[in-house]
Amino acid sequence: MENYIYKWGRHMLNYDASVITFKELIEANMFSAEKLLFIRPNDDSKSFAGEVRRFDEIGDWYNQLKGVENANLSPESKIVVSEPYNIQYEWRLWIVNKKVVASSKYREYFKLKKEEGCPVQVISFAEERCQEYTPHDIFVMDICLCGDEYFIVECGCMNGAGFYKAKIEDIVSNVTNYCGLNSF
Repeated sequence: MENYIYKWGRHMLNYDASVITFKELIEANMFSAEKLLFIRPNDDSKSFAGEVRRFDEIGDWYNQLKGVENANLSPESKIVVSEPYNIQYEWRLWIVNKKVVASSKYREYFKLKKEEGCPVQVISFAEERCQEYTPHDIFVMDICLCGDEYFIVECGCMNGAGFYKAKIEDIVSNVTNYCGLNSF
């Protein structure tokens, strides 16, 4: 996430987030116990899902982490911490060589809602961001609508991404054609 924030800046949903360790967050003690914060791992380990928690709950979690050995999550793990956002819609886009080849809505107002496709503005937004930077030639990008603006939520490897209602045949044929033309 830290890399994406650096590369895409204000186009990332959490562009103004802090990227710090659990330990630094708790020891700084900058928030009241009831303060709601969005947290997620900085890395792509999926050691926990991005979620909103009260600061005191994060402190309890931190204390539990101190008592166990976990290769994926520890008090020294970097996390992304920001204000929670009211996200209206979220879409997953499959990108091959900077072009969106398939898409699916997967969430509406925090509830799972699978629908094929996405608005043309979402595709345009994603492809414009791909002209600025891509983490790989083949990947998925999650985009959200928050207020009246589109933001990148995160990117990931196509291998571990849920398909929701995307046209799988379009994904397979585009990846196959690209890999056939560009032998790895």
